[in-house]
Amino acid sequence: MLGGEYLHSLDSKGRVTIPCKLRDEISSRVILTRGFEKCLYLYPVKYWEEYVEYLKEKSKSDIKLRDVIRFLFSGAYDDELDRSGRLLLPQQLREYSNIQKEIVVIGAMDRVELWNPEEWEEQKKKISNSVKRFIENE
Repeated sequence: MLGGEYLHSLDSKGRVTIPCKLRDEISSRVILTRGFEKCLYLYPVKYWEEYVEYLKEKSKSDIKLRDVIRFLFSGAYDDELDRSGRLLLPQQLREYSNIQKEIVVIGAMDRVELWNPEEWEEQKKKISNSVKRFIENE
């Protein structure tokens, strides 16, 4: 299971170093794609393949799910971490997520998410409010 929150910087080539604690849980081969909340999703291949199988089964009859597939797969890159645990973020994905110099790397159960720090702070506020409402209604 992937967890934790880390602040890193992109290097001059647009690479991010994936924290050791997260690297230990993923193989060197990963899938990088757009996330739904203006972030990037980084999937270990084994979790991506499980997700693909799930989508294959469900998408045959679900029009909305086919749009999800288009969104995720049209922005997906199959890549490998280098020996130093770095991953190149394609310019197209950096622009989508507004990632510039600083980057927040979080573990999110079966994937790693990469965030612009300001976007992440806003998202955490939304999450906090949502969790409070959920707990109050339970």
